[in-house]
Amino acid sequence: MVSYPPSIDALAAAIDDGSLPRPLLVEIARRAVAMWRDDRAGDPTERARHEMQSLARRRGRVINATGVLLHTNLGRAPLHAEATAAAAAASADYTPLEMDLDTGQRGGRGRYAHSLVMALTGAEAALVVNNNAGALLLAIAALASGGEVVVSRGELIEIGGSFRLPEIVAAAGARSVEVGTTNRT
Repeated sequence: MVSYPPSIDALAAAIDDGSLPRPLLVEIARRAVAMWRDDRAGDPTERARHEMQSLARRRGRVINATGVLLHTNLGRAPLHAEATAAAAAASADYTPLEMDLDTGQRGGRGRYAHSLVMALTGAEAALVVNNNAGALLLAIAALASGGEVVVSRGELIEIGGSFRLPEIVAAAGARSVEVGTTNRT
């Protein structure tokens, strides 16, 4: 039985295997010591090591053997190698995100993306949003505001975070009409 806990610094050093940043190790050590002080049971070093290993394991890769192709709990679709390389290249330097290069003044953040979408689709205008819930809200508001949206009960799910489909439909000014059952549509 441990009669007094190790110092936070010593505990962080004891559990450091190089897989997590030092500030996170210090926080893990603090929590382990605080838990030991609350219940005086167990070994704070073992508690900290267990939490550190649990966090490190979550950073690894897994094989999607769930049967669900784009599983939301597994990070959705992996990026293609070319897309990953393009994202790395784009984030390696400054980009004119909100800079109008002709005037040197602040420009519109999405102007380039809007232009690309309009050129690709032939649309008169475009709007780019950063998540599915926002895109769905805008699409329903544009196409079904004041009307009905037929929704499969099997799709009454949370969309990212805590966005629920019926709430999004209502916020867009439409009414949900549920069809099917939760396990079969």
